[in-house]
Amino acid sequence: MNNELGKPEANSDVLNREPKTLLIGYGWVGQFVHKYFTQADVYSPSRGLLLSREKEGAVQRYEFPDLPNHSHYEPFDRDKFASLEKGYNEAEQQERWEVAFISTPTPMQPNGYCDTSIVEKAVKEWAPYVDLFIVRSTVPPGTCDWLAQTYKTRVVFQPEYVGETLGHPNTEVIRDPFVILGGKPEDTKAAARAWSKVLHPNARIRQVSSETAELCKYMENCFLGVKVLFVNEFRQLAENMGVDFLELREAWLDDPRIGRSHTFAYKENPGFSGKCLPKDLNAIAVFAREFGKSPLKLIEAALQINAEMRKDVKNSVPLLPNQVKKEKIK
Repeated sequence: MNNELGKPEANSDVLNREPKTLLIGYGWVGQFVHKYFTQADVYSPSRGLLLSREKEGAVQRYEFPDLPNHSHYEPFDRDKFASLEKGYNEAEQQERWEVAFISTPTPMQPNGYCDTSIVEKAVKEWAPYVDLFIVRSTVPPGTCDWLAQTYKTRVVFQPEYVGETLGHPNTEVIRDPFVILGGKPEDTKAAARAWSKVLHPNARIRQVSSETAELCKYMENCFLGVKVLFVNEFRQLAENMGVDFLELREAWLDDPRIGRSHTFAYKENPGFSGKCLPKDLNAIAVFAREFGKSPLKLIEAALQINAEMRKDVKNSVPLLPNQVKKEKIK
């Protein structure tokens, strides 16, 4: 007798219909969103538009590099629809999306500011075919309101919390995630309805203004960046004193007020780096000085400390406050 339980299959009556969804950008964040919105269509500048088709009532899942080789994802006829990337779609009567997630890069400009041009291009080109955009790319406060007004469309900002570190808790589908949605109330409600179709009821869905959500994302990354530097400085102090840092760390973390996240420190790889913290701390520091009229002195100091800490590491990204003061963002 086989006592092993098989994987349960939900009855079709209890499965909600996912909103017709488009994923614009299919990097780390786009792929994560796809784990929830499993029937979404995918658009990538390098791959074109790939339409999801159900097979015998079940959605087949494939890794993105293999999508063009599987009939489940059917690319547009590139000759007939070659102009799609320019914002003109001959299949307009056939293809329209209720929700589009934008997960495209927002790299750092030479002056430290955030480059939102790829996000703007996505909104501009896809606005005729999308009812509601949900921006997952990190953008400066005020960006999503500006995009909505400029292109006369509906835009919500949802901070992403997908990490790069090993074992990060937000890289897989979980039962109790939290979702922050920023925008006009009628738009965040629509976004919340879309997410409610793919989440467990224990999930928390918070609705705020666009600027609150945008600033929240930067506040989170700034806090984590400063925490990393704090831990690194104590690691150095412990080493100088002959104290084992890992012992010190565990004793420190016995206090329940201290979270374990971002508390490892490495002599050979000090400070913070990666795709998010350097560019985001630079971006909000420049934004605060140029637009907020309230310099983030702690964050500017943290960026200088990080640059010094990582001076012998190849991928340092410093901020030079004196340069920031002189430069005006155009």
